Amino acid sequence: MFLATRFPFVSNEIAAQYALPPNTFSVVPALVLPRSRGYLRMKTAEPNGPLEIQPNFLSEQADVDALVAGIELGGEIASQPAFRDLIKRWVVPPKHMNRQEREAFLRRSCSTYFHPVGTCAMGSGLAAVVDAELRVRGVEGLRIADASVMPTITSANTQAPVVMIGEFASRLLVAGRVAARGSVRSAHDEPVSMPVAGPAELRDAG
Repeated sequence: MFLATRFPFVSNEIAAQYALPPNTFSVVPALVLPRSRGYLRMKTAEPNGPLEIQPNFLSEQADVDALVAGIELGGEIASQPAFRDLIKRWVVPPKHMNRQEREAFLRRSCSTYFHPVGTCAMGSGLAAVVDAELRVRGVEGLRIADASVMPTITSANTQAPVVMIGEFASRLLVAGRVAARGSVRSAHDEPVSMPVAGPAELRDAG
């Protein structure tokens, strides 16, 4: 997927190497289904202790090949006649690079896409944090309704799936409140007024 930004969207390494004028636009290839896998590791046994975060970017050659092709395609897109009147000069990378130069540029410019998911992944196995109804295993009355429950990265921006997760969570909470209200009515034979939970409410009254 390609991102188009109206500012120099580059890594710290590229920013240190090139003089980047503020009045720029960037065409950025984004790998939406990376094969490389990193890890998150606790450095001590303390629950609030420091973490080691290793993203392992480009550890799989398939990711390197895809992004190198993306750099080439991005250059072709920016070279089209529709952009000709917008571009005063080409800033970075060099307009013409061979395969080796593209890969070297990629390794200096690669960074996160800022859409982390899966830290509280949904599933049925022992490693799953939440179940199919977003309930945290081993904790009563708590659900998680954000991108952390996704067991895998979506092949697009995460905003739309997160909205759907929130809508799903709100329906689960409302259904639980309605069921609880019905049981209270049956027990006391009187109507009981209870607030209806919204999508942002994470604690389950059930």
